[in-house]
Amino acid sequence: DGDVIRVKAGVFVEELTIDKAVTIEGPEKDVEGVAAIGDDRDLGEAEITKPLTVTANGVTIDGMKFSGEGYIVVSGNNFTLTNCIQVCTSYAKAGTSNRYGQVTNVGTISGLTITNSYFECNKNYCYGCIATSDIVSNVVIKGNFLQSTYDTGSVNECIQLYTIDGTIEVSENTIMFDTTNFVIYMGSTGNSCTSVVIKDNHISGYNGNTAGISVRNMPAACKFDIVHNYIVGMSGNLIDSKTSKAGAQVNIKYNYFET
Repeated sequence: DGDVIRVKAGVFVEELTIDKAVTIEGPEKDVEGVAAIGDDRDLGEAEITKPLTVTANGVTIDGMKFSGEGYIVVSGNNFTLTNCIQVCTSYAKAGTSNRYGQVTNVGTISGLTITNSYFECNKNYCYGCIATSDIVSNVVIKGNFLQSTYDTGSVNECIQLYTIDGTIEVSENTIMFDTTNFVIYMGSTGNSCTSVVIKDNHISGYNGNTAGISVRNMPAACKFDIVHNYIVGMSGNLIDSKTSKAGAQVNIKYNYFET
């Protein structure tokens, strides 16, 4: 526990399980602008092409690339993914749901942080970048670039957090996603979150069917803010807060909408 593992540039085809609280650093550790630059560069990457399972608490992955079968399944608490490129073409099933993600969880976890990373989803029907079904709490998804390259996406969500607890922040992301469903979806009947903040995101759809943000079934003690988002290219519901409980505090303001 506590070690830092520095990975040199290369392609790694091993299927890995991380069961110690380590930090894994690739060549692009701390590189600013990974989310914006994406996969269009040649900076000497450390690339994992097989599934990665994280069972330990307190794991950080910084500056790596995931491709091929390189999806990430997390069952440990306080997991951080930062400055990474995720372009894998195989996806992990999100719990017992019918959704699949490039990053997902198994069992209840607390502490999921994904920042300054680039995601590219190229699958149709129920596939997305970040998909959780089991309870996830205390989440930060911030400063990422997430896009779909599939031009007729059906029932996909770019970010799906189905059962949420604690505090949730989705902010400062650029999302270009093709779907006939919501780009951001969170909420089930089992929610017990206290705060949901969706702010300062630039969200665009481009197939004429895409819907925007859905936050559902918020408990009475929850405060959720949807503010300062730029949402364009939508023809479905722009914002949906269906079936939230009486007493939930809803704050939707200063958003820009364009169909």
